[in-house]
Amino acid sequence: MEGKSMGIKRRISLGFVVIGLVLFFSSLIAIFEYSRMSNYVSRLIDDNISSINISRDLIGICDEYNSRIVTAISSVNQEDVPDLTSKGVFESKLNEVRDLLKGEPSKEYCDSVKYIYAAYMQVVSEAETVWESSPEQHKNWYFDRVKPYYEKLNASLLNLNGICQKALTRNSEEMQESFYRSIMPGIVAVAAGIIIVFLFNYFMNYYVLNPVIRMGRGVYEYNKYHKDFELKFHNSDEISDLYDSIKELMESKRNGSGGSDSGLSDSGV
Repeated sequence: MEGKSMGIKRRISLGFVVIGLVLFFSSLIAIFEYSRMSNYVSRLIDDNISSINISRDLIGICDEYNSRIVTAISSVNQEDVPDLTSKGVFESKLNEVRDLLKGEPSKEYCDSVKYIYAAYMQVVSEAETVWESSPEQHKNWYFDRVKPYYEKLNASLLNLNGICQKALTRNSEEMQESFYRSIMPGIVAVAAGIIIVFLFNYFMNYYVLNPVIRMGRGVYEYNKYHKDFELKFHNSDEISDLYDSIKELMESKRNGSGGSDSGLSDSGV
């Protein structure tokens, strides 16, 4: 057996090993890719949901500021200055939204909202001075000064909420795309496995089954019709060893029966 090429058993084992490795590593890649993309997009979606909720809170705070001023102006006793002690909450929540949003345009828009809010609060801070004047001046101050800034701030907050919702939609679509991208290695693995199986089936037929069938037919024709038992093999492996053994057995049989048969000739494998 020394110097012979790879045996059939090793070829079969190697074929199964190759198929197994292709499927195994492709599955690992698919699992890793899906986990990575799923975790990344899930974090983005969680951030988007949080930013939407916080932007709604900002709208609520803005409405609360405005309601306090309107309530103070509408009340019979207008001696109390509107209490806006929660103004620091607005800034902290706006900073949270800025940190959650991805992309410079969104962050820049949060900065612009902050400037609008600062301008609104600057006007609102005039309340202490305005409240020293008459109730009529209170109303004029609100409609001429406060309300335009409030409407601008409220519109910017609604737009910010829309930006957060668009980001959620975009990331949800990206998650669907990442799912298809993550299963591609699995699809490739299955396709590669099918191709390898077909190639392996061809190998088995070409190198194992067909030679055995040919040898069986040759033995039958030799015994039945005394035809030459001659086959040619391109490889030196167990099949060729089996052929040599059968041929040697037939040579012994022929010599033992008087050597009259001429139906066996060496193929020179």
